Amino acid sequence: MNINSNNHSLKYLNKLKDSIFQISHAVHDIDNIDLLFRFIHREVSKLVHTNNFYIALLNEEGNSIHFPYHVDVNDSIPEESIDLGIGLTSLILKSKEPLLIDKKDYLKLIKDKVINEFGTPPESWLGVPLVLHNDKAIGIIAIQSYSNEIIFNKDDLDILSFASEQIALAIEKFNAIKHIEEISKYDELTKLPNKKLFFDLALKEITKNDKTLLFVLIDLDDFMLINDNYGHDIGNKIIQKISMRLKKIIHKAKPSNLNSFISNKVENGKLKSNIDFYLNDKH
Repeated sequence: MNINSNNHSLKYLNKLKDSIFQISHAVHDIDNIDLLFRFIHREVSKLVHTNNFYIALLNEEGNSIHFPYHVDVNDSIPEESIDLGIGLTSLILKSKEPLLIDKKDYLKLIKDKVINEFGTPPESWLGVPLVLHNDKAIGIIAIQSYSNEIIFNKDDLDILSFASEQIALAIEKFNAIKHIEEISKYDELTKLPNKKLFFDLALKEITKNDKTLLFVLIDLDDFMLINDNYGHDIGNKIIQKISMRLKKIIHKAKPSNLNSFISNKVENGKLKSNIDFYLNDKH
């Protein structure tokens, strides 16, 4: 009996070691976050019962939750983001602590109005926060069971905790890559395409449509006087404000009124346009 028990423990430890190895490598090798979520689910399922498994992420504003990965035999995935409220997911996000409860605990939390009831009541529920290196909780990973024959324990919590650390590490990696790509293509101050991306897009458009492309170049006269008199912080805010208005103008512009937008005339030897009129707060 002890021999069988030892053999079972040895097999489990080998599977655990292999899954940890596979997940760690996948975090570095897989360059698609959706594929990575599926891979981690598959590896965790070798060790823990995960027919009902989901990953929830907090949006950037921190007031709603979406579910980029969700597998459940009873409940369907929420079609849209849900507000950060008093569900189990929100409870973990706010506490930044793992939670392991059974059905009795779950019903008590509802009775005490600590959480709202959402979906099918589980016989066992386990959730672990996704926490970045700066101690910011950005989501959770959770599993649940609807059968009283499958009740999670501390070993399952340890496995899910490791998985959550790897997912958080992966998200940081993808966010860093996204940030590098953004600063290489967009001006960090105005969030507008920089010169390289602008001309790449223009060249692609010309090649694709074989048409003439119109460029509108805008210069701010005597802008250095603003920086000199009020400081660069004020100057930066003015540039940001102007860029936001320009984006609104371009997005709203129709072919019929573009001539009015870019029409120009000469005053005092300088070419003037109607752009000043459109940059007014009223437009």
